Amino acid sequence: MKTLKFVFILAPSVACAQVYFPLHVGDWWSYGDFSYVCEGGGTIYRIVGTNVFKGLTYFRFLGASPFSGPFARADSMRVFTYDTTMQTEYTVFDFSARAGDTVSVRNSGSLITIALGSLRFQTYDSVSQHGFIYEVRDSLGVVSMTPNWVPCES
Repeated sequence: MKTLKFVFILAPSVACAQVYFPLHVGDWWSYGDFSYVCEGGGTIYRIVGTNVFKGLTYFRFLGASPFSGPFARADSMRVFTYDTTMQTEYTVFDFSARAGDTVSVRNSGSLITIALGSLRFQTYDSVSQHGFIYEVRDSLGVVSMTPNWVPCES
C-alpha cells in the first residue's frame, strides 16, 4: 500500500499594483464632489492610448491622470507617472510601503508621497503647498481624492 503525502504552501497575500491600479486603454473613472462646500464639481479621467518612454510602456490619460500628468504605468508593487519635462518617471503609489513611509520624490523634493496605510496615500508639494489624500480599492484604482487646501472631497 502506497501512502501519498501532500504539502500545501500558503503564500501571504501581497498587494499588487496591477490589481489595485488597473490600466487598460478605454478604462475611465468619473469623480464628483460630494461635499457641502464645493458641491457640483466633477472630473472624468479616461485612458486613450499608450506611449513608450525609455523602453517602458505608459498608459496615456486624456488631459491628466487622477494623480499627476497624463502618463502612468504599474509594475508588480508600484504605480509610476512619467514627467516629460524632466524626462524621468517617479513613483506615485508603492503598495509595499508601510504607514509613514515616504515613497516618492519628484523635482528635487518638491512633491512627496507618504503612505498612510496599505491603500491610502497623501501627496504634498512643498512649492504649491497643495496635495491630495488618495484612497485605492481593489480592481477600481483611485476611489477618492481629498485635496488638502480646500474642504472638498471627491
